[in-house]
Amino acid sequence: MRPPRLTRRRLLAASGLFFAAGAAFDPSVAATPESDAALDSDAWPMPGRNPARTGFDPDGSAPRGDFSLAWETSVPDVGYGHRSLTVADGAVYVAADNSLLAVERDTGDVRWRFSGKTQRPWRRRVSFSASPVAFSGGVLIPGRVDTFGFGANDGQIRWSHDSSPGDSLFCRVGNTVYWQGTDGTRVVDVETGLERERSPLSTKVEPFAFRDGLLVGRGDSPDKLVAVNAQTGRLQWSVTLGVAHPSHLTPCIGTDAVFYGSGPLYAVSLTDGDVSWKGDIGTYQASIHPVTDGERVYAVAEDEEAETTFAVALDTETGDRVWRRETPLDPLCIPTVVGKTLYAATPAGFVVLDATNGEVLARFDAASGRGRARSPVVVDGTVYVGLDEALYAVEGSE
Repeated sequence: MRPPRLTRRRLLAASGLFFAAGAAFDPSVAATPESDAALDSDAWPMPGRNPARTGFDPDGSAPRGDFSLAWETSVPDVGYGHRSLTVADGAVYVAADNSLLAVERDTGDVRWRFSGKTQRPWRRRVSFSASPVAFSGGVLIPGRVDTFGFGANDGQIRWSHDSSPGDSLFCRVGNTVYWQGTDGTRVVDVETGLERERSPLSTKVEPFAFRDGLLVGRGDSPDKLVAVNAQTGRLQWSVTLGVAHPSHLTPCIGTDAVFYGSGPLYAVSLTDGDVSWKGDIGTYQASIHPVTDGERVYAVAEDEEAETTFAVALDTETGDRVWRRETPLDPLCIPTVVGKTLYAATPAGFVVLDATNGEVLARFDAASGRGRARSPVVVDGTVYVGLDEALYAVEGSE
């Protein structure tokens, strides 16, 4: 029989029975003091790493050509769709359906691999439903039913929680992680897996990203974008937008605006939810995952009528199109922007474009051929990209 979910309230009520009821979870007796600290240097708290979804560490450089393969590592269990990579604690984390890998990012050696098997009688096997997020010393990942916290060094399960966002995203803020469960937005300590006193939040939100104290995400209907105060749970604003396939969309957040849409792309004020502009990306009803560098917002998409894929850049202030480049791309992946360089996944690897004008600068094609790609990320001047059953680390010149 499965023990009840561990919450702070239940632990206090259980008093001395805590260790008997919760030994399988191995958490601390109480949640750690909450901190909404700024993004730490060795962390990856959301897809794309930061609210702008740039997909790189700010201290790194941007290779633009003369590519060479630093290493290649086999990644079994390829049923991962287009889940993005996570880089933290010197490792690249790769989530498949039934496994989670930590690969040393300098050498490509497998640090550890969790095969989906557990010693818990109520859940012998687990499968994962989305990409992990990471903090110094730990990795968090949603399963189909539960959410798990792993140790970064040994790959051991530190805790589990019997709620999960399913195929949706969750967002780590400081030492707290938020996700949309079946009965509300969970607020959980990343170190112990214990719920904080304010969990669930009073306003439902499927959190995509965090900025300036606000959780931004999908509200109580698929086409509703909301901002919720992360501390109080109070609704800051709500806006209903004309979008298609909302479950396949994610926003990015610039300095003062949220960029979201399926074509057109909307700029929504982070302060009050007003729509600043509606930009034409050149197609409609596409799966858009924008990124921004503050000056421009970028996206890759498929034009089904023209049977082509393209990358596009819009001005963040006006929504005017700066450039559009038709080139073979994987339209379901999230691009990465580092300074004046844009990286986008292709069916064979990735392409590098000049972010100012869309000029194609270089390509990397994996020897294994074509397949399903994972969005490229850039850390310390190395590009990491997944393609079918392999993970690649690629170096180049600036």
